[in-house]
Amino acid sequence: MFIWGQRNVYRKKGYVADYCSICRSNQPHKVVRIGLAFHLYYITFTEGALRGHRRTCDSCKTASDTDVDMYTGFHDGPAPIDVLMQHTYPDLNEVVAARLALEHKVLHTPGQLTAQERREVLFAPFLALSPQVEKRYETIHLDLVDGFSIVGSIALLMVIPSVSRFVAPGHDGEIMLGTVVLVAVFIVYQLATGGARFMRRKIIPHVADVIRPLRPSDDELHFILNTLKQHKHKMGKKLKVKELIEQLERTPN
Repeated sequence: MFIWGQRNVYRKKGYVADYCSICRSNQPHKVVRIGLAFHLYYITFTEGALRGHRRTCDSCKTASDTDVDMYTGFHDGPAPIDVLMQHTYPDLNEVVAARLALEHKVLHTPGQLTAQERREVLFAPFLALSPQVEKRYETIHLDLVDGFSIVGSIALLMVIPSVSRFVAPGHDGEIMLGTVVLVAVFIVYQLATGGARFMRRKIIPHVADVIRPLRPSDDELHFILNTLKQHKHKMGKKLKVKELIEQLERTPN
């Protein structure tokens, strides 16, 4: 049987300076080229046809699409932000001056924000992180909890037959069948709740950090999620307002 088709190929371009809406500041970013290439047994031999470029913030690990034409070059490895700005995006401060001024107002004088500015800041982290949520829910992903659950379940299935012979001789078949059913239910449960764990660990803390200075009301949060839902963003359904409120009430690290 031949396994072949097309797959995304990621190739490192280098590091650049750019603005991160989650960190609310200019940060080092790693840029990768995304190509669509033919594979044979998941092995590719070319970079493939260009599909785009993605940058990932070195600080918060938020990934987003980017236009590499705005960079003057790429740095081979991580470097201080001022070095990266000089070599990859020398006019970055001028380009994002308005945004930096807005973030300064958010942190120091949030009461002076206009209604439009407040809405823009509140929506920003949801929109920035939405692509990660979309990607996470495209297919089934195994996180660390899933991995440990599967390994532990396999180990349990290997041990149970030996134990059951001593504990309940003559009933090892029934015990084994019951164990298999319980293990299957447990694994399915872990896989089904993996997305919720991803939201709680990777998405909600970032959103909360950005909007916490504004102390958003419950009505504002519901409005944002309903708007996202209307525009077919999975985040509108997957992010729970109650969990976000709980995160907002916690003291940031």
